[in-house]
Amino acid sequence: MPPTKGTRPPRDERWLLIVSTKRDCRAADCPTVVVVILSAKVEYAGRHDELVRAGDAVQRDSIAQTDLVIFWPKAELTDARWRGDVMQDTLARVRARLANTIGVAEPAAIAGT
Repeated sequence: MPPTKGTRPPRDERWLLIVSTKRDCRAADCPTVVVVILSAKVEYAGRHDELVRAGDAVQRDSIAQTDLVIFWPKAELTDARWRGDVMQDTLARVRARLANTIGVAEPAAIAGT
């Protein structure tokens, strides 16, 4: 059945950015990691989004959508799916934006605001 007007076709893949700490990523007692969804539609960036520049482990400028947080099973994050590491300052900005989005940080704590 074709998608109806105003809906998107289903996707086989979606780029994610892991925001969990290295300890959580490596710990055997922690079966999931926290991820945010990336979107290449930077023109739709909103107050909860953080820009990730092309070349920083993504193919083109993207936004990390910190209002779309998911707990993802580590077992599904295989080496074949890995695309690279973002720079530490980018990860710090995304984490700060996420903290603000969920209400645990003041907006002034976010770099660039």
